[in-house]
Parts: sequence; C-alpha cells; structure tokens
Amino acid sequence: MEVYLTWTALKALITDKGLLRYVEKDEFYSLKYKDFESSILKSDTTDCTDFETNYKSAANKSPSQTVTVDKLTPFGSKTITIGNVEKKLYARSTGIQVALTAGANQFDYTLTYPHCKLIGIEAINAEALDYTDLKIVDRHTSPYLGVPDAVLNQFAFSNNLGPSFYIRLAQFDADLYQDMIIRFNYTSVSAKTIGINFILYEVKS
Repeated sequence: MEVYLTWTALKALITDKGLLRYVEKDEFYSLKYKDFESSILKSDTTDCTDFETNYKSAANKSPSQTVTVDKLTPFGSKTITIGNVEKKLYARSTGIQVALTAGANQFDYTLTYPHCKLIGIEAINAEALDYTDLKIVDRHTSPYLGVPDAVLNQFAFSNNLGPSFYIRLAQFDADLYQDMIIRFNYTSVSAKTIGINFILYEVKS
C-alpha cells in the first residue's frame, strides 16, 4: 500500500533518514519513505530548503527495505529487519460480526495495533453473489493526510465472496497503522449476520 502525504506529514514519520529515498527532477523532488510518498516543488522555498538542509544528504544511503525472517519456536515471534532496525512479528487474528440488511451496507473496523501487516481476510456466512469493496480510510483524529476519512487505498473492487466461508490472502502484505479504518461497502443478497476475521502480523520493537 502506497500512501501519499504532504512533506510536513511525511517527515513526522521519519525515524531513519537513510531510508528516505528521493529522485530529483527539474522542478521538484519525488520522495518515498517506507510505504509513504510525497513531493516537494522547488518553488516552495520553505519545504525545499528544509529538505535540502536537513534530510537530503542523509537520504538514499540505505536499501529501501531489507527484510530477513528467522523461524523461531511455536508461539514465538519472527524477527524482521527494516533498514538497521530489528522488529518482531506476532501473528494476530481479530474478528468482528456484522448484522447486514439486504442490499447496500457499510461497516468499519478500526485498527488497534500501532503497526501491523494485513495479510488476509476471512468471511464467514457470506452468500453466493454477495460482493464488497474494501478500502483503507484515514483516521478521524490526527489523520495522516490531514483529511479525516480520506481514502488511502482500496484493496477490493466489487469483490465476489464465496458462500459459507471465504478467504483472501495477499501475496504482498500491507503496512497499516493505529486508528486507520478498514471500510467495507458490502452488498448482501439477504439479511443475515456475517463474521469477518482480519489476519495480521503485529510489528513490535
């Protein structure tokens, strides 16, 4: 998942300047830090001077992201190294139950982990020809983009669900952060209650 931020919002997330990547163009800088992107117009002298003075010389020095995973004992954690920072991954599964009406429904799940990787979704008691959109929405307070409820990304577009039990696992996980919202726009064939499980890795220092 790529999230576009203003330069002010992006630099607030930077903990390792070496992981900041940039490409210089004639009229602007294109920036990337982890799963976040930004740009700075060279005509914006305040942001441009801030970047060139405080960040540019340290950027582009480390690999954009290097990951190694070491298998540990059952019920333990796995380690992940991002740049030079070692973190641990803990398997998590969180479920919700939702009462649906026939036709269009919208429901949300708000992430509680400071940092997690979403790797899959399970749906229980879905019905043939049910379908859903799945969007990642910015948090209500202190939003990453500065706009509450702004759509950061969309993972499913009128996705058809299988009857009784459905699972979708992603080949590439998505980094999500606390208070981001997973939003379903769900069209149900009939009134019923469904269960949704979110398959996650919690990322901890």
